Amino acid sequence: MIKKVLTMAVSCTMVLQMISSPLKVNAEVVGTTYYVSSLDGNDNNDGLSENNAFYSLQKINDIELKPGDKVLLEAGSVFTNGFLHIKGSGSQEYPIEIDKYGEGNNPRIDTNGQGIWYQDYGKQLDSSSHKFKGYVSSSILLYDVEYINIKNLEITNDS
Repeated sequence: MIKKVLTMAVSCTMVLQMISSPLKVNAEVVGTTYYVSSLDGNDNNDGLSENNAFYSLQKINDIELKPGDKVLLEAGSVFTNGFLHIKGSGSQEYPIEIDKYGEGNNPRIDTNGQGIWYQDYGKQLDSSSHKFKGYVSSSILLYDVEYINIKNLEITNDS
Protein backbone atom coordinates (compact mmCIF):
# COMPACT_ATOMS: atom_id res chain seq x y z
CA MET A 1 0.00 0.00 0.00
CA ILE A 2 2.80 2.43 0.86
CA LYS A 3 4.45 1.67 -2.49
CA LYS A 4 1.24 2.57 -4.40
CA VAL A 5 0.78 5.83 -2.47
CA LEU A 6 4.40 6.85 -3.07
CA THR A 7 4.13 6.11 -6.80
CA MET A 8 0.88 8.07 -7.00
CA ALA A 9 2.44 11.05 -5.14
CA VAL A 10 5.43 11.15 -7.52
CA SER A 11 3.15 10.90 -10.57
CA CYS A 12 0.86 13.68 -9.29
CA THR A 13 3.87 15.91 -8.56
CA MET A 14 5.17 15.42 -12.13
CA VAL A 15 1.77 16.23 -13.62
CA LEU A 16 1.43 19.36 -11.47
CA GLN A 17 4.92 20.52 -12.49
CA MET A 18 4.03 20.06 -16.17
CA ILE A 19 0.77 21.98 -15.76
CA SER A 20 2.26 24.85 -13.75
CA SER A 21 5.31 25.30 -16.00
CA PRO A 22 4.71 27.65 -18.92
CA LEU A 23 4.92 25.92 -22.24
CA LYS A 24 7.80 27.12 -24.34
CA VAL A 25 6.75 27.58 -27.91
CA ASN A 26 9.57 28.15 -30.36
CA ALA A 27 8.82 31.19 -32.48
CA GLU A 28 9.35 30.38 -36.12
CA VAL A 29 12.35 32.26 -37.46
CA VAL A 30 11.73 33.24 -41.04
CA GLY A 31 14.52 34.36 -43.30
CA THR A 32 18.24 34.92 -43.12
CA THR A 33 19.92 38.28 -42.55
CA TYR A 34 22.95 39.02 -44.73
CA TYR A 35 25.35 41.88 -43.91
CA VAL A 36 27.48 43.67 -46.49
CA SER A 37 30.15 46.28 -45.70
CA SER A 38 32.62 47.96 -48.03
CA LEU A 39 34.31 49.30 -44.86
CA ASP A 40 35.06 46.12 -42.91
CA GLY A 41 33.67 43.23 -44.96
CA ASN A 42 35.42 40.31 -46.60
CA ASP A 43 33.97 38.07 -49.30
CA ASN A 44 35.49 35.06 -47.54
CA ASN A 45 33.12 35.72 -44.60
CA ASP A 46 29.72 34.04 -44.33
CA GLY A 47 27.88 37.41 -44.28
CA LEU A 48 25.63 36.32 -41.40
CA SER A 49 26.66 38.94 -38.83
CA GLU A 50 28.01 42.48 -38.68
CA ASN A 51 31.40 41.07 -37.66
CA ASN A 52 31.42 38.62 -40.60
CA ALA A 53 29.94 40.86 -43.31
CA PHE A 54 30.49 40.30 -47.00
CA TYR A 55 32.52 42.97 -48.82
CA SER A 56 30.82 43.04 -52.23
CA LEU A 57 27.27 43.13 -53.48
CA GLN A 58 28.18 40.29 -55.85
CA LYS A 59 27.93 37.89 -52.91
CA ILE A 60 24.25 38.84 -52.59
CA ASN A 61 23.75 38.50 -56.36
CA ASP A 62 24.95 34.89 -56.06
CA ILE A 63 22.25 34.02 -53.49
CA GLU A 64 18.63 33.22 -54.30
CA LEU A 65 16.85 35.15 -51.57
CA LYS A 66 13.84 33.63 -49.82
CA PRO A 67 10.79 35.10 -48.03
CA GLY A 68 11.81 36.96 -44.89
CA ASP A 69 15.46 37.39 -45.91
CA LYS A 70 17.15 40.70 -45.19
CA VAL A 71 20.11 42.29 -46.93
CA LEU A 72 21.64 44.99 -44.75
CA LEU A 73 24.33 47.32 -46.10
CA GLU A 74 26.53 49.13 -43.60
CA ALA A 75 25.98 52.86 -43.19
CA GLY A 76 28.79 54.82 -44.80
CA SER A 77 29.69 52.04 -47.23
CA VAL A 78 30.28 52.91 -50.89
CA PHE A 79 29.96 50.07 -53.38
CA THR A 80 31.93 51.36 -56.38
CA ASN A 81 30.97 49.54 -59.61
CA GLY A 82 28.47 47.59 -57.52
CA PHE A 83 24.91 46.56 -58.27
CA LEU A 84 22.19 44.32 -56.90
CA HIS A 85 20.42 41.98 -59.29
CA ILE A 86 17.97 40.33 -56.91
CA LYS A 87 17.07 36.68 -57.38
CA GLY A 88 14.17 35.22 -55.44
CA SER A 89 10.93 36.67 -54.14
CA GLY A 90 9.50 37.46 -50.76
CA SER A 91 5.90 36.81 -49.81
CA GLN A 92 3.11 39.05 -48.62
CA GLU A 93 3.68 37.89 -45.04
CA TYR A 94 7.48 37.85 -45.29
CA PRO A 95 8.86 40.33 -47.83
CA ILE A 96 12.56 40.51 -48.61
CA GLU A 97 14.04 43.66 -47.09
CA ILE A 98 17.04 45.61 -48.33
CA ASP A 99 18.10 48.31 -45.87
CA LYS A 100 21.06 49.70 -43.97
CA TYR A 101 22.53 48.89 -40.59
CA GLY A 102 24.54 51.13 -38.34
CA GLU A 103 24.61 54.88 -37.88
CA GLY A 104 25.70 57.39 -40.48
CA ASN A 105 25.17 58.13 -44.15
CA ASN A 106 23.03 55.81 -46.20
CA PRO A 107 25.12 53.22 -48.02
CA ARG A 108 25.76 54.23 -51.64
CA ILE A 109 25.68 51.97 -54.67
CA ASP A 110 27.81 53.66 -57.38
CA THR A 111 27.10 51.40 -60.33
CA ASN A 112 29.15 53.42 -62.88
CA GLY A 113 27.53 51.71 -65.87
CA GLN A 114 28.10 48.18 -64.54
CA GLY A 115 25.26 45.76 -63.79
CA ILE A 116 24.65 45.10 -67.48
CA TRP A 117 21.77 42.90 -68.56
CA TYR A 118 19.70 42.48 -71.73
CA GLN A 119 16.12 43.73 -71.81
CA ASP A 120 13.55 43.25 -74.55
CA TYR A 121 10.03 44.56 -74.07
CA GLY A 122 9.08 43.25 -77.50
CA LYS A 123 7.77 46.58 -78.81
CA GLN A 124 8.40 50.30 -78.68
CA LEU A 125 7.36 51.83 -75.37
CA ASP A 126 5.30 54.95 -74.68
CA SER A 127 8.22 57.26 -75.42
CA SER A 128 10.92 56.99 -78.05
CA SER A 129 13.43 58.02 -75.35
CA HIS A 130 12.78 54.73 -73.49
CA LYS A 131 15.08 51.94 -74.56
CA PHE A 132 12.87 48.93 -75.23
CA LYS A 133 15.54 46.50 -76.47
CA GLY A 134 19.23 46.12 -75.78
CA TYR A 135 21.81 46.11 -73.03
CA VAL A 136 21.18 48.37 -70.05
CA SER A 137 22.80 49.02 -66.69
CA SER A 138 20.78 48.67 -63.50
CA SER A 139 21.93 49.57 -60.00
CA ILE A 140 19.14 47.43 -58.55
CA LEU A 141 17.41 44.97 -60.86
CA LEU A 142 14.07 43.56 -59.78
CA TYR A 143 13.14 41.32 -62.68
CA ASP A 144 10.32 38.81 -62.27
CA VAL A 145 10.40 39.06 -58.47
CA GLU A 146 7.90 40.37 -55.94
CA TYR A 147 7.52 41.54 -52.35
CA ILE A 148 10.86 43.34 -52.09
CA ASN A 149 11.15 46.38 -49.79
CA ILE A 150 14.10 48.73 -50.36
CA LYS A 151 14.91 51.74 -48.20
CA ASN A 152 17.73 53.92 -46.87
CA LEU A 153 20.05 53.56 -49.87
CA GLU A 154 21.70 56.11 -52.14
CA ILE A 155 21.95 54.96 -55.74
CA THR A 156 24.01 56.47 -58.58
CA ASN A 157 24.68 55.23 -62.10
CA ASP A 158 26.01 56.45 -65.42
CA SER A 159 23.68 56.77 -68.39
